Amino acid sequence: MARGAWPEDVRSLASEGVGAIGEQIEASPRDRDLRTALTRLLLFVGERGQAREVMLAAERDGVASAPLRHELAKMLADTGELGRALELFRELAGSGVLEYRLDYARALMAARRPSEAVGQLQEAVERHPEDPRARETLATILLSSGRPEEARVTLDAALRLGVESAAIWNLSGVLSWQEDSDAASAIDAWRKALVLSPQMHDARLNLGMVAASVGRNDLARAELERFVAEAPPQRFAADLERARDVLRRL
Repeated sequence: MARGAWPEDVRSLASEGVGAIGEQIEASPRDRDLRTALTRLLLFVGERGQAREVMLAAERDGVASAPLRHELAKMLADTGELGRALELFRELAGSGVLEYRLDYARALMAARRPSEAVGQLQEAVERHPEDPRARETLATILLSSGRPEEARVTLDAALRLGVESAAIWNLSGVLSWQEDSDAASAIDAWRKALVLSPQMHDARLNLGMVAASVGRNDLARAELERFVAEAPPQRFAADLERARDVLRRL
């Protein structure tokens, strides 16, 4: 929510909270939890600039907690400061927390270092074999790097181990369609994705568009109408136009 969009009472309470935590930090400047709490409150009310300054100060003073450093690394990556973001992510990835390693791999991809990203994710899969997120991210990066067969091996291994998720089934559908032109297998995979996560709009769009392309018009209409009704416009603006265009022609 943009600054100024909060009700006056909420902004007043947030301001009081920021002031109170600031006073506690002055009294206990080495308290990492207080710095983290202040950052989260500032981010909650949309004060990203102030949150950034608090995080940078905590990092400079050597009192930044791992969650706070992670938040700072993500913000730096979002604003194009990849060099410093990568330094932070690399240090965090050594902690063994999967989320930190996944974000490190994504930042490496943003820096056009796909081989290093794949290496980080392969290590993540070894360390967290039952967590689908590592395999999802590895398969996504392999696919986007033009390595579809390796992506398929990653997904097939996950499914054999019973490590499934909506994202894994969605990617399986993408591979079945893009690499094999196998509409039946792709549609089956996307349906499984939607059983696990009915709000996976990407899978619903994929299902509807491919169903339309192979003449399964009733299925296409049902899925695309739901996609148009439920997908958030701010993220899917172009896809919503594509879906409406196909619906007009069904």
